[in-house]
Amino acid sequence: YGLRLALKAVVPTASVAQLMSWESAGPSAGDFLSSACLAVPQPLVAEYLLGYLERTRFDSKNAGELARHAAQHLPAERYDAISPLVKSLEGAPMTQQLALAEGLALAAKRAAEPLPTVVDSWMQQTLITAAGLEDPTLARRAVEAAEPIVFPAMLPVLRRMAVDLKIQQYPLRFIAVRTLPPSMENRAIFEQVLGDGTASSMLRKLAVDALGNPKSGPDAAVALAKAMPTASSDVALAIAIVLAKTDTGAGRLIAEVASGRVPARLLTHGYVAPALAERPAALQAQVMQLTRELPPENARLDAVIAARTMAYGRARPNIVRGGAIFAEQCASCHKLRDTGGSLGPSLDGLASRGVTRIMEDILDPSRAIDPIFRLTTVTDPQGGTQSGMNLQDLGETYRLTDLTGQVVTLPKHQVAKISPMETSLMPGGFETTLTADDFFSLIHFLVTKPAR
Repeated sequence: YGLRLALKAVVPTASVAQLMSWESAGPSAGDFLSSACLAVPQPLVAEYLLGYLERTRFDSKNAGELARHAAQHLPAERYDAISPLVKSLEGAPMTQQLALAEGLALAAKRAAEPLPTVVDSWMQQTLITAAGLEDPTLARRAVEAAEPIVFPAMLPVLRRMAVDLKIQQYPLRFIAVRTLPPSMENRAIFEQVLGDGTASSMLRKLAVDALGNPKSGPDAAVALAKAMPTASSDVALAIAIVLAKTDTGAGRLIAEVASGRVPARLLTHGYVAPALAERPAALQAQVMQLTRELPPENARLDAVIAARTMAYGRARPNIVRGGAIFAEQCASCHKLRDTGGSLGPSLDGLASRGVTRIMEDILDPSRAIDPIFRLTTVTDPQGGTQSGMNLQDLGETYRLTDLTGQVVTLPKHQVAKISPMETSLMPGGFETTLTADDFFSLIHFLVTKPAR
């Protein structure tokens, strides 16, 4: 361990020739040194690793990982050095080929210049081949690698996955739908996913978001409105949020409510009402007419929270079930006990807030938004936008963290408008998304310390 730390410190100051001389220090020195190089994301290391892989003919236990690291950090002017590496991989296990393809995909995303034609073609074909394998782990890796650089040849693969009901591994189909870009050509696929009653709510909500994208065309609002009456409450809410953002969509949403096919309380929801308030006066008047006898949304949620708090003491929660719900509904954004994402606040130490406050945070996430996690949209003079969280004024520039976790710096003279989002990124509607038993199991999981 001490040697690894020492190598991490000195490798950045070494030359490729020096690294090669260290490699010859003993039978296992190359494996040890190349493994330590994975902690150094520099072009020099990429050059060394490319040569090491060629010298060893990929005969290293972590050859794929080394190839991925090398491809990711190689400078664009040296991409031609990858071509021999690609040829040396012929006949290598798919895991090693896929690792290099993953690194090349990352390189293609960040590079100002395209990859060499031979290398780019190999990468695309490798990702397509891996995505078609029966091994769900390799297939998922291939689709995730293609997500930032979706290329035309990958689209048929993604369309097939998106509607393949035989795919049992939930994340694989989810990632395929998420990766498929919104467009007129893909609209029918998203409509099919939305209409699939066996699909998970999260999968169907991805389809809702795609159909709400202007690239899916104006008629996509028709499919969204048509799906509302039979959709689960959380999917119906997602559709309402999307429809409320445009005059045409809002008109269809109001028509569904007026016909009795959709509950009027959706129009007062904290994620829907602000968008409806921006619509023309005639549409706003219809909303007022349809909701005049409903209690305010805050009062309704207060009643729900009070009832759930009282019922929690009599509940029989299942902590295992609660953990599964956390993994499905929360872990993509929140971290708990070293598991989960970082888009939202960490949930470690949550138990100290008390059950009632935790219920408030889940059932009414916009009630108290942590300023660090408030979404803000910055608009430039040309109308382009950049959204992120934790907006900071640094004098001559603004800095924020985008939704991928990357820090973005924007010169102030290129900022025309700053628009903080009034509602939380966290979706609402969990009082209907989860059954009472599942809701209580989730709460129990969040507040219970794991057994030692």
